[in-house]
Amino acid sequence: MINFLKRKEELIKVLQVERIIKALLVFNLVYALIMLINDIPYLFLSYFMLSGLFLISLVFVKSNNFNACVAVVFFAAVVFSSSSIYYLGWGYGFEYYILPMITYCYIGIYSKRWIIYIIATLSLAYYLTMYYLFCVENYSLEVPLHLFKDNAKFVFKCINAFVVCSIFILVSNVLRKQIYIELENRQSLNKKLDKSANFDYLTKLMNRWCFLDNIEDLVITDKVGIALIDIDFFKKVNDNYGHSIGDEVLKNCANLMKKHFGEHTELICRWGGEEFLVLAYNVSEYDFENTCENFRAEYGNSIFSVEGLKSSVSIGFVYVESSFASNILDEYITKVDKCLYEAKNTGRNKIIKNII
Repeated sequence: MINFLKRKEELIKVLQVERIIKALLVFNLVYALIMLINDIPYLFLSYFMLSGLFLISLVFVKSNNFNACVAVVFFAAVVFSSSSIYYLGWGYGFEYYILPMITYCYIGIYSKRWIIYIIATLSLAYYLTMYYLFCVENYSLEVPLHLFKDNAKFVFKCINAFVVCSIFILVSNVLRKQIYIELENRQSLNKKLDKSANFDYLTKLMNRWCFLDNIEDLVITDKVGIALIDIDFFKKVNDNYGHSIGDEVLKNCANLMKKHFGEHTELICRWGGEEFLVLAYNVSEYDFENTCENFRAEYGNSIFSVEGLKSSVSIGFVYVESSFASNILDEYITKVDKCLYEAKNTGRNKIIKNII
């Protein structure tokens, strides 16, 4: 189950990151075409080559290598922003692409957060350096753009601002879904851990601790039946046929218990080893005893994978007509254990009861 959820998380992440990379690829090709129309061959070649990098990053995404994808996109963003600012100048909005470079890193699978902090610090240093060189000192070539004439700077600033905002939204969406799926995975894992802590792995019945926890929450005072069931000569089954057959016997016993006692109660547990405990409430003495007898009879007729293997159960049960108190459950268990002991020492494969 955990592997399935992990795979689901990877598939969703791949699809989301693919969308971002494809959007960047298309956008980059459009810009390359604009530079070709404006007769700026250096930027055209630069953008065209960056498109190749985005194609490479898509390959990394397909192989779930998000760290390599992030590294390529990060490098492409640096080249794209620096070359654009160098040729066109500051103020066209290309400086905005430095900002989301930090967010790319969170899509990667870095085990140590200090790597992201270092990248963020370097990105800030890069931004300040670019600002000083091309805004304060104005080292850019300031090649004119003829496509939008006098409004070129404003138009490109708007386009780039829109694209950068879109990148932030897309990356935020990826991170949001990652968090959501991670929470889903944790909830699923917690449920699995809770189940493994409260239920017996082999028989799928409650274990002793889960049973006792459930008893504490019950508010009942009368018509309570408690049965302690023991598989006769179970050790011989393990010794003569092996533990796999022993497991088969235990599972068969558990399944038949759920079949018969499940009509009256959910409080059926593997008490320990080959012993099982049942507590039913709001049930008559006749019905409870009859259920025990039907279970014992059907179990005795069970057919196992080993030819000739026969198994039986001994049952001790206590019926509390009134004044049941869960805080003295140990006393009831002691009494039902004495009944079971008597059943085992007087021939086995029988029921001994005690009415309180």
